[in-house]
Amino acid sequence: MKKFMVIALTVLLLLPLNHSEKAGDSSPVLPSKEDVIGFLFSLQKRIDGMHFFQDANVVQELVIATGNVAYAGGGADPLRDSMEMLYEARHMAYNESALDDFVASLNFTDEESMAIALLMFSYASALTGKSRAQQLEGVYSLFSFVRKTAPVLMNASVNETATDPYGIIIFGGPGNGVYNGNHTFIIDFGGDDVYMERSNSFVLDISGNDTYRNQTGISGITPVFDLSGSDTYHDFPSSAAGTTTLLDLTGNDSYLGRVGTSYELGITAMIDMEGNDLYAGGDYTQCYAQGGTSILLDVQGDDIYNASTHSQGCSVGGFALLIDCYGDDSFIAGDCSQAYAKGFPKRGMAVLVNGAGDDFYQAGDFSQGYGEQSGIAVLFDFMGEDSYTARHFSQASSSLLGMAALIDSDGGNTFDASSFSQGYQKLGLQALFLNQFDFQETYEILDFLDTLNVDVREIVLYLLQS
Repeated sequence: MKKFMVIALTVLLLLPLNHSEKAGDSSPVLPSKEDVIGFLFSLQKRIDGMHFFQDANVVQELVIATGNVAYAGGGADPLRDSMEMLYEARHMAYNESALDDFVASLNFTDEESMAIALLMFSYASALTGKSRAQQLEGVYSLFSFVRKTAPVLMNASVNETATDPYGIIIFGGPGNGVYNGNHTFIIDFGGDDVYMERSNSFVLDISGNDTYRNQTGISGITPVFDLSGSDTYHDFPSSAAGTTTLLDLTGNDSYLGRVGTSYELGITAMIDMEGNDLYAGGDYTQCYAQGGTSILLDVQGDDIYNASTHSQGCSVGGFALLIDCYGDDSFIAGDCSQAYAKGFPKRGMAVLVNGAGDDFYQAGDFSQGYGEQSGIAVLFDFMGEDSYTARHFSQASSSLLGMAALIDSDGGNTFDASSFSQGYQKLGLQALFLNQFDFQETYEILDFLDTLNVDVREIVLYLLQS
């Protein structure tokens, strides 16, 4: 997760604008517009050819992850051992004979059992991490292991749901299930399922058009992986002093209510890989961070974002990063949205990055790049025929030591804003408004980055502390 945050910021925001100096030449060199456009097209081709699932030797991965070579020779039962580790991570008392009976009742093949054990070991390890950094590394390992185990589990033949004696481990069958208990580890193999309100659990849903309601990470870890289907998410993902992650691979999904939100040092990271998605909510949603870290990445599809105030890349003493890579997208919001950052009492940063597509932005006051009280707000759109409409103090406006930028590098764009907008500063450090320019000829960016770099380091160090 730490790597993702830093890479996302550096590559998608600062790298295309970064400058260097040739040997013997003190003049800064910026990439040309053609370089940036070529980079975006090549990235899109790379994404189109990318395969999430990864072929792997599950036995070898299990041995390496656990350090137990007995799993390779059949001298131990990894599935049973992983369940024990999960119980201990939750500080649960359990009956060994009851556990033996449950494991014996399962009909998984050896490879499927090892795949499940690998995921369960990894999640239990994340739960027992002594520092925030160790917990985040555990979540990152889970992401890698899902890629490697999913091809095995997608071919599993599961005829009915199986639940451990304590109701915290569930292997869901092909029917339409409803999960509303205090579950900790769920792998569902099919059906249109409903996941009711709860927190701190691992979910891997193989297929189906599923519904998720308020899966919140509260001082715990909630990783959710949905591999297929057009799904509906209500007030999820979100976190409060915990860590919540969502990966949705395919489908035209709906994200309703407060999604992609974080509070009180919580971390929320959601990735939607493809599909024409709908984001519809009220206030404080769609990548809102209040003293936490919120990351929303939508890779492909023509998406609609509709919200009220404090949304679509909004930070109040936190870090909010909304990235929509490709597609003709619509962003509609109220005040304090679409890259709004307030730094007091802690540093805040909000970034909205849009890669390519003919996009529509509509917002109220203090939006589309507004930073105040040491907050840093950046709206960056690379390519497309874009339309921007906002009210007062918008489209690169800053006050009280804030920084703001609205940068659109290409396309026949239109801008409409009311007073105190488009480069307005009132005791602000900087306000940068740029439209349809060549990077090599625009040195205002260098001044902005020279000021921004100091703040980025301070903010990243604050956000990454364990």
